[in-house]
Amino acid sequence: MVAPDWKGYEIAKTLILDPEEWTTDNEMLTPSFKVKLRNLLAKHDEEIQAIA
Repeated sequence: MVAPDWKGYEIAKTLILDPEEWTTDNEMLTPSFKVKLRNLLAKHDEEIQAIA
């Protein structure tokens, strides 16, 4: 198997792993299962600031 030739912007440099499942009950997803970005950013604000 040959490794893909990734471009710089295609490689994740930092990840934030969330152990909590995203559901409509915890307000991370809309009823149509789209991510509520505003809620996600608010929840992980400290982690995002630490890597920025």
